[in-house]
Amino acid sequence: MGNINENAGRCLYLMRSGAVLKDSGVLYDYNKPLSRKGINQVLLQLERFRESENVRPDCILCSTALRARQTVELLEDLFSGIFVFYRDALYLAPAFRMMETLSELDIIFRRVMIVGHNPGLEHVMAYLADPGVKQPLNPADCAVIQMPPDDDWHHLRPGLGQISHFFASER
Repeated sequence: MGNINENAGRCLYLMRSGAVLKDSGVLYDYNKPLSRKGINQVLLQLERFRESENVRPDCILCSTALRARQTVELLEDLFSGIFVFYRDALYLAPAFRMMETLSELDIIFRRVMIVGHNPGLEHVMAYLADPGVKQPLNPADCAVIQMPPDDDWHHLRPGLGQISHFFASER
């Protein structure tokens, strides 16, 4: 995987929220917070994003689940000043729902990050980048998909993009 070429076209960052606190006493999955491990995973990614210098989305689409919102809050230091859109529809969303949400974006957003959940994120990655790729997205992992310069979020189709970088949450 090469460098992230932000000038080549649209860029989609698919980031899974950090690991959840399993024994939090919270019954409803939607309200489960990040665990200490999940916080550390996201902070590690923050440092990697900082080092790469090219990870700078124009906006973030975020699930409204607590762990996804906490993931974005930890990234805010690096991504301050960008638009964050919280969408209930992204909570445990299937791939088609994530792509519908992407297609609603204004064309001014060329670099978009989705912070959400599996299996939807993995399915979007496989659909857009390469249906044959079975790359798992573990908690706090982030896949970067480069899109052609002449395409927009309204015309997503299989194999349109290419995974240009993969930030694994643990080394």
